[in-house]
Amino acid sequence: MMHLRQPIVLPANRPLTVLIQARFSSEEQRQASIDDQIASCQSFLTTCLPKGHDPSQVKFDFIREPEISGELASRPGINDVWAGIAARRWDLIIAEESSRLYRHHTKAGELFESAVDADIRIICPSDYIDTADDDWPDRLNLCQMQHARSNFYTRLRIRRAHDGLWAIGAAVGNTVIGYKRRSTVPS
Repeated sequence: MMHLRQPIVLPANRPLTVLIQARFSSEEQRQASIDDQIASCQSFLTTCLPKGHDPSQVKFDFIREPEISGELASRPGINDVWAGIAARRWDLIIAEESSRLYRHHTKAGELFESAVDADIRIICPSDYIDTADDDWPDRLNLCQMQHARSNFYTRLRIRRAHDGLWAIGAAVGNTVIGYKRRSTVPS
């Protein structure tokens, strides 16, 4: 588990405002993944808050993005994150890993830079990224490269699995009611 080098400081006159952003890519993934990501981020934050904090000193917002690729530069959820950064809506953004925000190297860098410029801290515990640390750009760069590589190979495995299912005559993807699947190769 990631241990913060810089403590989370609670504002003096108001609750700490925290966004937890959670996303998964496709309908083939577990729908409970978003709830799991949120619970993991909340648990992480709880362990990192100063001792003796009052839970009412934290106000949570959640952005959930089910079944949408992080490779897309514009999506409803991430657009809300951008708007929240511009409005300085939060003190802290937590995502399980940087790929939950973006699987797009350039856009991830732009998002993190914009948050830092707006004095909004971003923490991605699974990637060991914390914008309060001086080395966050290097960590983000390395993690985004790893996520992109992983995504590339995952895409190839999914395509192979779909080709295999197609070859044995299995339905691949959702079937529209009233339609039948016809193979393009009669054999």
